[in-house]
Amino acid sequence: MRDDLLLHFVAGCPEVVAFYDDEVSVEVDGRWLYNVFLEYLPRGSLSELYRGEPMAEDDMRRYAASMLQGLRRVHEEGCMHCDLKPQNVLIVGPGWTKIADFGLAKRAGAQSSRSGHVGFLRWTLLYMGPEFVEKSEYEPLSDAWLLRCVVSEMATGMPAWRYGGRATTSAAVPLLLHIGSDEELPKIPEELSEEGRDFLGRCFVRKPSERLTVEMLMGHPFMAEATAAEASKSDGKDDGHSKEGNRR
Repeated sequence: MRDDLLLHFVAGCPEVVAFYDDEVSVEVDGRWLYNVFLEYLPRGSLSELYRGEPMAEDDMRRYAASMLQGLRRVHEEGCMHCDLKPQNVLIVGPGWTKIADFGLAKRAGAQSSRSGHVGFLRWTLLYMGPEFVEKSEYEPLSDAWLLRCVVSEMATGMPAWRYGGRATTSAAVPLLLHIGSDEELPKIPEELSEEGRDFLGRCFVRKPSERLTVEMLMGHPFMAEATAAEASKSDGKDDGHSKEGNRR
């Protein structure tokens, strides 16, 4: 799905990067090429915010709540992002993010191809859900798995999937086998509060049908207060900027 098609559906969502309508297209060798104009967010991505260091839990909750709001809007439009990771989450202000890079987005129910492994490996291995590795299946609950991986990474500064004790994509095949075939799940960061550990424990479930949906995650005690604040911002009652700092 082209970025601009999905962004038309979610236009106006404060947690999704804005798309501007002055699209320019040109035909080259029988193919149409498109220029997609997106808003500029100079604060950079979530990965640049914490730079491999653990994030304070209160800040982590606020950023997670903002991402949940964005994902909920995407799912309401019958779509899936499919590549949520810290590099694709842009910072607007303290506690306020916008989801970007919809180049791999799909309509719900679409089947992904693994032919030749080339397209398959376009996905980011360290955030990939077991169902995609095992069966090439992707659904909105798979997006929820990706968000949980991002939350875990904010808590520790390291990706949730760590093959051989370290986060790496240098050995793609062993990593895929580890994710798809093993019974092991990403470890729950001990640094989190009891509520935080329960949040991730209910999230890292191999069967999508047994996971909490994005809507359920927004109501979890770990997220409830931050989600309420995020909803107020989306209603125009708050600009999304906290008086506190982003990090410890």
